[in-house]
Amino acid sequence: MNEYNIKAQNITKRFGSEIVIDNFTCDFMPDTLYSINGASGRGKTTLLRILAGLDRNFSGILDIRGKCSVMFQEHRLFPSLSAVDNILELSFEKKDPALTDMTMSTLSSLGFSPEDMKKYPDELSGGMKQRISFARALLFKSDILILDEPFKELDENLRSVISDIILGESKHRTVIVSTHEIPEIFKNSAINIQL
Repeated sequence: MNEYNIKAQNITKRFGSEIVIDNFTCDFMPDTLYSINGASGRGKTTLLRILAGLDRNFSGILDIRGKCSVMFQEHRLFPSLSAVDNILELSFEKKDPALTDMTMSTLSSLGFSPEDMKKYPDELSGGMKQRISFARALLFKSDILILDEPFKELDENLRSVISDIILGESKHRTVIVSTHEIPEIFKNSAINIQL
């Protein structure tokens, strides 16, 4: 098997005297899906921020090999850009018509109409903003895709669509997903980590 994309060894994270993550160890391998599960407050988001290299205030060893793209729980959209432009803004190839077509095709598969794609964040529902954040992380060229609660604010049909996309992505890059509950489709296809 190929070498890991992320090695986390004895990762411990404290907030003051409280230990949020205690000696977490895992090698995250290429072309593999990982589901990090647990109730609210168990440190899932904190762990994802560490694995993405965004939080360096911890003890232990972390080695990240490759580029990460991250979908946060907060939508973090540019208020002055349309749905499509919010995705293209983070691409180095945003003038490439093929990337625009791919962006629009992805948004369409996530239930956006052509009119929706032109709307600004304040004109969209929470679930639509969630899907834009998902598409933005998905379309960024990376070796590691990190998704923090991608199923939040979505109905069953969209959960199924996104689950299928995530499974497809895990065939060619490391995918790490945090969730309160393990989706049925992940139970036999993901390495499940309980926090």
